[in-house]
Amino acid sequence: MSIDPTSKAHCKNCGNIATEKFCPNCGQKTNTDRFELRHIGHQILDSIDFDRGFFHTLYLLLKQPGKAVRNFILGSRVGFANPFKLFLIVGAITNFLTYEFDTFSHFVIDVTELRDLEGYYRYSTKYFSFFTFTAIPLFSLCSWIIFYKKTYNLIEHYILNLYIGVGQFLVLIIFIPIIHYFPVDEVTLFYGFINAAYNTWVLTVFFQTYSVKGIVKIVLAIAIPSIAVFYYNYLIYSLSPQSLWAFLDRILA
Repeated sequence: MSIDPTSKAHCKNCGNIATEKFCPNCGQKTNTDRFELRHIGHQILDSIDFDRGFFHTLYLLLKQPGKAVRNFILGSRVGFANPFKLFLIVGAITNFLTYEFDTFSHFVIDVTELRDLEGYYRYSTKYFSFFTFTAIPLFSLCSWIIFYKKTYNLIEHYILNLYIGVGQFLVLIIFIPIIHYFPVDEVTLFYGFINAAYNTWVLTVFFQTYSVKGIVKIVLAIAIPSIAVFYYNYLIYSLSPQSLWAFLDRILA
């Protein structure tokens, strides 16, 4: 069939009569005009969900994260960006900023005699998003076990902690210029306190637990994986071949 590309009454993909927004035969949009510069920008934004709740979700993760994530998991998902894409995008931005500004290079706590601890801190800072991503399963498993009576399954806990991770990325992005221009341990420790407070706030509202027992559970759900993740990520770092880190260094250099 010969399709007239200038016809507004026919689908430009299959030639079927299409007077609505989408072709009833193949599903393609009917407003597929010739490509211009504005279309390229739209395609880029569309591919990373900027026009499907990206900024709205970031706003909610700062304003009312516990309530927003609970609503998302319970089925109210219109206007929310995909948690996996959101984590990757915001994580990549955060990783770029922490690497570019060498955010935590001044802050090293000698908490153990583990071999090459200084190297671990350097890499865990440089590849901040990667080490945060590897920590998500530990936090998810721990919150699932501690709050098993809340009936959320393990995957839902994983989504919860992905969104928490994005929120913590946002908090760090806000703190990066402060840490950069005031590179003292007290500022970094204050950021750590704010980070923990954010996590506590999200879990408290999400699980709607305000009793002393509930707060103790939340503290355990944060403290246990936080300790475990240090050794977990150090294990990843120490077992990975140095050639891998050298290759990543060349890419980011």
